[in-house]
Amino acid sequence: MTASGDGFGEFSIWDLFRMEVEGKTASLTEGMLQLEQGVRSPILLEDLMRAAHSLKGAAQMVEARQAVRVSHAMEDCFVSMQKGTTQPTPARMDVLLEGVDLLRRIAASETDAVAMSLAESDTDGFVERLAAADEVSEPQAARTAVPVEDTPAADVPGASRDDDNVRVTAERMNRLLSLASESLVTTRWLDEFIAESSRARQQHRDVADSLERLRDSLTGHAANADLLHRLADAQRHFGELRRVRTNEIASLVEIQRRASGVATRLYREVVDLRMRPFSEGVAHLGRLVRSLSRQLDKDVRLEVVGGATPVDRDIFDRLDASIVNLIRNAIDHGIESPAERVRMRKPPTGTIRLEAVHRGGMLVITAQDDGRGVDIEALRALVVSRRHTTEELAARMSDAELLDFLFLPGFSMRDTVSEISGRGVGLDIVQTAARSAGGKVTLHSRAGHGLQFDFQLPLTLSVVRALVFDVAGEPYAVPIARVARVLKVDKTAIQSIEGRQHVAIDEAHVGLVAAHQILEVPAAPVSEDDVSIIVLGQGAHTYGVTVDRLVGERELVVRSLETILGKVKDIGSAALLPDGTPLLIIDVEDVLHSIEHLITGGRVQPAAMEPGKARAGRTKKILVVDDSFTVRELERKLLAGRGYEVDVAVDGVDGWNAVRTGRYDLVVTDVDMPRMDGIELVTRIRQDPRLHLLPIIIVSYKEREEDRLRGMEAGADRYLAKGSYHDESMVNAIIEQIGAPEDV
Repeated sequence: MTASGDGFGEFSIWDLFRMEVEGKTASLTEGMLQLEQGVRSPILLEDLMRAAHSLKGAAQMVEARQAVRVSHAMEDCFVSMQKGTTQPTPARMDVLLEGVDLLRRIAASETDAVAMSLAESDTDGFVERLAAADEVSEPQAARTAVPVEDTPAADVPGASRDDDNVRVTAERMNRLLSLASESLVTTRWLDEFIAESSRARQQHRDVADSLERLRDSLTGHAANADLLHRLADAQRHFGELRRVRTNEIASLVEIQRRASGVATRLYREVVDLRMRPFSEGVAHLGRLVRSLSRQLDKDVRLEVVGGATPVDRDIFDRLDASIVNLIRNAIDHGIESPAERVRMRKPPTGTIRLEAVHRGGMLVITAQDDGRGVDIEALRALVVSRRHTTEELAARMSDAELLDFLFLPGFSMRDTVSEISGRGVGLDIVQTAARSAGGKVTLHSRAGHGLQFDFQLPLTLSVVRALVFDVAGEPYAVPIARVARVLKVDKTAIQSIEGRQHVAIDEAHVGLVAAHQILEVPAAPVSEDDVSIIVLGQGAHTYGVTVDRLVGERELVVRSLETILGKVKDIGSAALLPDGTPLLIIDVEDVLHSIEHLITGGRVQPAAMEPGKARAGRTKKILVVDDSFTVRELERKLLAGRGYEVDVAVDGVDGWNAVRTGRYDLVVTDVDMPRMDGIELVTRIRQDPRLHLLPIIIVSYKEREEDRLRGMEAGADRYLAKGSYHDESMVNAIIEQIGAPEDV
């Protein structure tokens, strides 16, 4: 049943039950692993019993009878442990963890009727196995009961309470963040208004000085007495106006200061809501380590350092599969058996260490094991045998350069595969995940002492520290974490080698590619003697991208591109500058692929251009009308890049006002917009005697035939689905209507 009328908003009763199972089973798992590893605390056992009891109550509320039976059996087992009549043996923990899995499967069902059909036989088996484990162990447990120590609740992961927690969907959280960032940007717009008011105040002073000089020039002439009297009145009135204006500006400055402070605090609070402690995000990995260790007859423990470090939830989502993969590889291939470790004079128990720390404005996550590590010489020979490089070059490579080969797709030092790891889908996925999170990963190894992976990531994916630059008069940004170097060089330092421009950086020749060619925008005239270069990539895939101007480093609130647009070439996301100017954040991986595609096709143009000449003739002008700033910007940049002059309007009313007062050769409009939709806008244009011949193209996400007919009947010349410009359909349609960008 839905809960729309029960005060639960967008969640049904079963949704709430599923959420509670998710949270409580995570606490149960973590607490049971602590119990098995030797933590003996009355508070821990009390928390485990209460978690099972709470799940039983929640299951009763939604009439999930199988979940009631499972949680009740678990509760009884924890009570028995509290009394000391049973012990947390590995065998009993196995069965209890099966109960956790069973509860999750039940909660994952749509209703209890489905859950019953899925879980009834499993529930019977679980209850019987748990009872059998208790019967076998009780006599021995009673004789060897381990005394329970008193441990402060703060030291026990399961001791926290979540009674005051509120569940919010990711979609709602993203909307809240968008509104918070909008309020922050809006308050910053006042800065320019205040600056303009300050300039007006200086003009007022100039006028007052002019009036005073005029009065001095008129003083002493009897004929000017009446004029001087009126001038004095004017000065008094103007002086009062200046005082009022000065007070207004002072009040506005104070309002701006307070509003900016509130907006900044609101924004930071919302960003913090997206964070979760590192320990919470990796809590499920303890169960994985336990399971794989027992499966492979190894003794491995998981150590988490920096558990309180806040980490963006999206980063957890991007990295989770990669960290799981690293753990599986470490236990399967890296960490030795207890007997082998003893022979190597290592502790019999292997350790996997996960650490999170904020350092230098970045999040650094380290995944480390104390196993075998990588045999560098064996790796060197393997790289040569697989023809990734020559024997001569391999001999000169450093350990770090050789370890980079492990990130190649399908590269493995294992000849065999297992059910656990070694299927050729390993470290390349780890590197891809790090890059998708806007960061990078590096690998370190000491033979016989293990591997260490260092992830360097942004603190949050909702905010990014970025380098802002201009290309063809438009602002763009690149995440700082992906920038290898930023520099300015004199044009004379640029050399041509085999038809391509290069610049020497640290004794290496780095190829140059112009940003305007990558982004397909017009080349701006170059007047400076210096060329601004942003170096991207690493190793053999390092390139210098020339830009028109470096603006500086900014902290940007990231906005995802609308899904209806699909993947936009070379663009990853969007943002607003503090003054409200929209910009696009480039997708570095996509840009690197575009550069290599240009090089492979032999189409790289000179990156350092000479000053250009003005265009001849009149540039044709297009009005883009869309309520989505992302769509507006993408369409505007696309058309401006083809040479058209482009204006934008935020909805139908704004578009109608613009088209009546401006001169346009074509209008591109959306359909669904506030205040006035695209159909009404088209209708009004066709009814206006001055505008009725103006070409109009509708671009909408509505692709049904009836929607297309409705647009055409209103008077549109073409009707395209959003996203069509990716295959040149939109540009071709515009050329069909109005021709090339310039009149000849």
